[in-house]
Amino acid sequence: MMNSLGGKRLLEYVAILMTNCIIYGNAHITVKPVDTEVRVDDSTFFNCSISNASAEISWYHYPAGRGPRDKRYVYLKGKIQKPYDERYRIEKDSSSGSFSLIVTKAKFQDAGTFVCQNGGTDNSTNAEMIVLKSDPVCVTKIDPGGYVGPNDCGLAHDKLELSCAMNYTGNVPPKLQLVKVKNDISSPVDDSLLSCQTSLGRIICTYTAEANIELDGSSFICHTKRSRETQYQCPTDVIKIIYAIGNNITIVKSIGDNVTCSVNTSSAQCTYSWLWFDGVYEETMSVNQQLAIKKKGWHRCKATCFFRNILCPVKEVLLVKATPRQTANPFIITGACMLALLFIVVVVQTVAIVKLKRKKSTDWRTELPKELERILQERQELKQERQELKNQIENLQMRAVNNINQERNGRCRNANEYVYFPASNQQDSNNVPSREMAAYIEMAEI
Repeated sequence: MMNSLGGKRLLEYVAILMTNCIIYGNAHITVKPVDTEVRVDDSTFFNCSISNASAEISWYHYPAGRGPRDKRYVYLKGKIQKPYDERYRIEKDSSSGSFSLIVTKAKFQDAGTFVCQNGGTDNSTNAEMIVLKSDPVCVTKIDPGGYVGPNDCGLAHDKLELSCAMNYTGNVPPKLQLVKVKNDISSPVDDSLLSCQTSLGRIICTYTAEANIELDGSSFICHTKRSRETQYQCPTDVIKIIYAIGNNITIVKSIGDNVTCSVNTSSAQCTYSWLWFDGVYEETMSVNQQLAIKKKGWHRCKATCFFRNILCPVKEVLLVKATPRQTANPFIITGACMLALLFIVVVVQTVAIVKLKRKKSTDWRTELPKELERILQERQELKQERQELKNQIENLQMRAVNNINQERNGRCRNANEYVYFPASNQQDSNNVPSREMAAYIEMAEI
């Protein structure tokens, strides 16, 4: 007979479980809670949603380090259970079936596993809360003089090593992300390049890389990856890489040219010298970066830089082959000038011809109507003159006929002007005029 307190609670839980199975058996979880990392005294939350918006869910907690039997209800039958009701609350959205568990002022005892269960059924899901003691701490082993990088001095390259550490409480450690920052550009470091170790509630992640020029002037940020409201982080100092390497470039110049050599280095304390050589002899031509070439042959630039108060002779920086300056052939220049001048003349003539054609075309369109009008006017004048001549001929013919008639009638006014033919003449007086009359008629016809 179960009359003990434990037996009564067991029966109560069995009854609740059976009721929930009947009511919520068809509902299922649609949004599962995810792991979260929160700094002590900060706030965080878990979200859990079910398909049946009218159904209820339950939240319970397995504190970190207590074992699976220490099960504590946080939210049951629509209420936050004690002692969680002091800093926990539920934000419920009936339209989406969301039951967000809000945790304020997180404590170390809040760390552990939180389970979202669909009513009293076996349909459940869980997530971890990791409580952080403080922000991560970044440590870099930086020499005040910087890391030794690529060089021609024979010095071994340094190894860049930085670590990110933090203390926590929880069943699982926090996840840390390392980000490289240079010139305001951020690029995450591949997680596989981090080596992380955990021990007694502390995680240390280490990143190691060979010092190279790309790291010069950069810094790193280590931050958490699963914090809900803010990512906790720590920055490193700006990394300095010291390097000095020759450019190993060969160029060809002419006598009289100026040339400058420069070492690819992070150090501003470098001295330079220029040497002329022919394979046997060497001669110093300059003791600074610039050289005014005065001699035919090979010139070599050398440099010496200071690395951590050590003189570092840099290998060949720049190699220059000097050749006599080529002078231009005057005949070639003259020919080129003449061709250029001929080209200019052709262009000018072409432009002038085009303008003239355009002008003639414009004048023709303007003068054509005037020319036509002038021709028509001359034609009209010729027509009038022809008519006048015709009238004059007709008048002369009429006068000749009158004179002939007068001759026939023998009424000549002046014997010197006309000749009279008597009727007894055997000629036909009706058809044959006198010689003077014939001459007069001929003049009239002309």
